Amino acid sequence: MGQLGLVNIFLSVLSVPVYKSRGSENLVSCSNLLLGQYRCDEPLISIATQLPETCDRDNSIRVSCEVAPGINCIGLNNVTNRFEKRIENGCAYSSGYSHSTALLLSVFLGWTGADRFYLGYYAIGGLKLFTFGCFFLCHLTDSILIALQLLGPADGTAYRVNYYGLRSIRIHFTNETYVSELSCFDCGSL
Repeated sequence: MGQLGLVNIFLSVLSVPVYKSRGSENLVSCSNLLLGQYRCDEPLISIATQLPETCDRDNSIRVSCEVAPGINCIGLNNVTNRFEKRIENGCAYSSGYSHSTALLLSVFLGWTGADRFYLGYYAIGGLKLFTFGCFFLCHLTDSILIALQLLGPADGTAYRVNYYGLRSIRIHFTNETYVSELSCFDCGSL
């Protein structure tokens, strides 16, 4: 192995993040620990809202986590060996608008604009009221949009849906998104 190979190995070892055990001076934040260095509890689910009790308006939740033995970090309670972790997009904050109520209003009273009034779109609700649901075209369109959860409350929050209920989730593709190249047609040949 040449000198260039030894230099590459030395530099790659230096670039790996090192998390030192208790008693060291170079500590990292507990929120930056690697998976396997801590274990988090399941969030408590509120019976009234069917959301985690710590769900914030920015759709994040806070959970209590315990670090593995021998790990120390900034923000750790040394008595309980636990810390609080904030998880982004851990919930869909709701201000109380029910999806099933909005859907029922849209299907049965959509031509009066009751669904739009319920969701907070008062101007469009008035338009639908005086034009019989835009001659039933807006009535049909709104029923489909509400069923697919593409039309939500005017305040920007999500619908209140049961914890294990049907929930529409938008998929965002980035450079880090992994798409499997297998389909059910390829499964038999494996």
